Amino acid sequence: VSTYAFYSKEMTERNRERDPLLLSTTIDKTEEEAFVKSAPRSRRPGPISKRTIIVEPTIFLYFLASTPTVTLTEQFVYHMVGKEYHGDDDATHEETQCSAANESASEAELRATIQAQASRWMLYLNASILVPQFFMVLILGAYSDIGGRKCVILISIAGTCLHCISNVIIMYLDLGIEYLIIGCVLEGLSGGGSALTSASFAYIADITVLDDRSFRMTALNAVLGISGAAAQLGIGYWINIAGYLPPFWFVSGVHIVNIFYVILFVPELNQQKNKNGNFNPCRDIKNATSLYYKTDTSGRNWKLLVLLISFALVAMLANGRDDVLTLFMLNRPLCWNSIFIGYFTATWTLLMNLGGMVGVKLFDRCFTDGGMIMIASVLGTATQVIQAFARNIIMMFIGPVLGMFASMFLPLIRAIMSKTVMDDEQGALFAGIGCVETACVLGGSSFFNMIYAVTVHWFGGFVFLVMGGISLLSMVTFGIYMKMSGMHLLVFKQREKIRSTLSSDESKV
Repeated sequence: VSTYAFYSKEMTERNRERDPLLLSTTIDKTEEEAFVKSAPRSRRPGPISKRTIIVEPTIFLYFLASTPTVTLTEQFVYHMVGKEYHGDDDATHEETQCSAANESASEAELRATIQAQASRWMLYLNASILVPQFFMVLILGAYSDIGGRKCVILISIAGTCLHCISNVIIMYLDLGIEYLIIGCVLEGLSGGGSALTSASFAYIADITVLDDRSFRMTALNAVLGISGAAAQLGIGYWINIAGYLPPFWFVSGVHIVNIFYVILFVPELNQQKNKNGNFNPCRDIKNATSLYYKTDTSGRNWKLLVLLISFALVAMLANGRDDVLTLFMLNRPLCWNSIFIGYFTATWTLLMNLGGMVGVKLFDRCFTDGGMIMIASVLGTATQVIQAFARNIIMMFIGPVLGMFASMFLPLIRAIMSKTVMDDEQGALFAGIGCVETACVLGGSSFFNMIYAVTVHWFGGFVFLVMGGISLLSMVTFGIYMKMSGMHLLVFKQREKIRSTLSSDESKV
């Protein structure tokens, strides 16, 4: 069932010149025609249009390699800092903060010094990736509307591959930690994972009709999370057995395989390519930002801005909670070790991402995309509150079970925003989303870590109550969008509105 017929009135003028997109719906013929005439036309790759799985393997391979790279880098940096201080750099891998009381004062001081220094180096390395990536994802994403999606996908994978290869060289030659910054900058300048996901979501928007887009974007988001969870399961054991060099060779090889997959099996959308698609950063940045300040009679820019704020609030939770959650599990009363934390994290990731995909299929018949987002917001808020008061294993695992449908929020917001803009604006739209998501990675982790550091002495779960408040705020901001757009929670209510609008228009005629 198409749940976005309510866009018809405001998009008619913008799409008057476009061909109709023939959708299959279960609403009556008059309603269907009213929607079809106003829907933006989606492109499909000409020669292999029957293929439905195109960019999903690219996302799977990329995050299968890049997710363990983060863990590898963190532990390698800790290892190198430990060597510099002549301390036992591996002594803390299986211990938690609960066992720190058994250490001598000098051992505890050395541990704290090594952790602080390693944390600073990780901050430098993350900034070396994320700062250039913040600008490049905006430029490359918008450029993909002119130069094509495939080019941007290849650039982002190649940059990340060079980062991994540079790490292999540094380890092989036993160079200092400071040389790791070189690879980080290379990845940042390529746009990294943010540019890849932006181009991939835009690609999905290009090859799907509006009815299918919400599920396809949720499925792509699930592939992203599942590949990361799968990669994390055995990485700790591999490091203990073989050291750091073989895993880095492996992830470099996966990126190389991914490059060949894109070259051979991901078609460029020829309809999208522009003969004048020269690289112009100023133009690309303007295209990406103009969506939010360029006004029209429908007030589209304000709606996109409210949606982007809702997206940013939840993206900050999704990208900023991991560090705090790990510290919370290490601390009393849970006192988990790294292996238990790894299993919990993998379980959390699998449930959240599979739940999002299943949830869209399950609720799609009864709820509009807006209704499903509201469900996700309520469950996400409840999950954070339960997490705040978790004191045992059962309470900790209630969180991911209850919140498994909360992951519908981000891909559905992406889908709504994608359905709001024109075909030739998809790249610019997802470039802006990717830019905001990069900023959320930078700001979210710092913000929640700061709150946790201040409140851990009197209530370690307080930070999760703050997260619950932010989740509640995202629900309020999205409610504002629903009011602005006239969107209903239930599909049958939306149909009634369509019928009422059509009847009113016919009576005027």
